Amino acid sequence: MDYIILDDDITITELKLTSKINRQTVLTSGLRKEYKLNIIALEHEKKATTDK
Repeated sequence: MDYIILDDDITITELKLTSKINRQTVLTSGLRKEYKLNIIALEHEKKATTDK
């Protein structure tokens, strides 16, 4: 996967989600709390969104 390193603490990368969090919202998935991830965009059926 492609990634961009902005500095020692910040990297932007694309992640593919597993079935473990399928059908969960960003909030209920716990990704931010557990992995300290900030989601900046979502892609579904080749359409990307950056809001909501």
